[in-house]
Amino acid sequence: MSKHIGLSREHEMLKREHGLIEKSPVVLATWNFDTSHKLAYISKNAHTVVGADAADLLDGRTNLLI
Repeated sequence: MSKHIGLSREHEMLKREHGLIEKSPVVLATWNFDTSHKLAYISKNAHTVVGADAADLLDGRTNLLI
């Protein structure tokens, strides 16, 4: 039972952190560095911060130049 409580608290903390990221002027992005170098995740606030839709960036319709 205590492991479940700990995981539940960790989950709530991660949800709060992601909520803060979504509202901040910072975009969280992770890439797959296997052979594709494609985005694996980008925060939903990408449009506000970099002017590109997160879904378009993830599926490759729009490229993010860094």
